[in-house]
Amino acid sequence: MYPEYPDPMPAFQYNGGVQGRGLLESALAVPQQTFGGVYLHRTVFDKAAALFRSVVKNHALLDGNKRLGLTTVAVFLWVNGYVFFPSSADAVTFTLRIASTGADSPNLKEIARWLQRQAISNGAIHRKLGQVSAWLDRTSAAHDRLDAELNSLERAYAESLQSEQIVDTAPSLSLWEARMGAVTREQNALAREQDEIDLIFERIRQWRNIVESITQRLPSLTEIIRKRGEVPPP
Repeated sequence: MYPEYPDPMPAFQYNGGVQGRGLLESALAVPQQTFGGVYLHRTVFDKAAALFRSVVKNHALLDGNKRLGLTTVAVFLWVNGYVFFPSSADAVTFTLRIASTGADSPNLKEIARWLQRQAISNGAIHRKLGQVSAWLDRTSAAHDRLDAELNSLERAYAESLQSEQIVDTAPSLSLWEARMGAVTREQNALAREQDEIDLIFERIRQWRNIVESITQRLPSLTEIIRKRGEVPPP
């Protein structure tokens, strides 16, 4: 995920021992913060943004805080029904912006919007797969019908040649070509949709490997997030 780093992912070491653990616990508690009985961060993405920024900026670890922040927000979104799938380059660039202290450092609203653009709900994935499957069935059936129609036109023309009563198939053929063009355009759109789905699943696999790799180094992380990360209705 950080190919420009010369060293491998560091071992997890709390910054200041007990103090560092406290900083991590504090960051992980941010999604559940309330004021007057109302959640300070109302939506899943608002909560995820606050969590992301807190883990990155609290510096609970001696090294690896940005990577921990990315992993934490990926797990948090997964627990709450969303798949986080940015490219590694986008994830690194945006996390470095969060870690910075300059004017370029994004506020919570910007972080929440970025996370929302980089995530897709499990329900949306299933709907998209269902739509693509139905779309594929429809275009395949249309293609089969047009193939049958073309064969029929070719037979009619061949028979007219044998009977010396030439049948003008040009109008029918022009109509067929127009319909085939429409089906081809739909199939091309389907291919683009399938490419998008393939990209999502490829990134899902990458993020699953990243999350598994880092949570194995800190086994309590996922359990802590599961206990504190479930988002109740606003």
